[in-house]
Amino acid sequence: NSMYAQYYSGTSFNSRSGTACENYFIYHDWGTGGPGFGIGSNNFSARYTGSVPFAGGWYTFRLTSDDGSRLWVDNSLLINGWQLQAITSRYATVYLAPGRHNVRVDYFEADGGAYLDLTWWR
Repeated sequence: NSMYAQYYSGTSFNSRSGTACENYFIYHDWGTGGPGFGIGSNNFSARYTGSVPFAGGWYTFRLTSDDGSRLWVDNSLLINGWQLQAITSRYATVYLAPGRHNVRVDYFEADGGAYLDLTWWR
């Protein structure tokens, strides 16, 4: 019951440096630090994937990041904030049938502060 996290040096998912199992609700406030795995505090990316159980109904997703992030549910792009930005929240509401759904978040950090937060509610 977790997300599979992959961390990369660089912002284009080319050079994987580490992996981890993390909570469904993603929360990282790296500040001016980095994610570990020998990755510096700037110019890194991450991809989180998981098969997440939902009870069914209308769900609102909030994805907050500094810098860019994207959210897919069942291969549908729901949130696209793939740009340089200070901490910014974006929202999407979608109906999900009961059962497991594939959730994916892509993230990149260019420079300055690094932050990523994914949550949802019904």
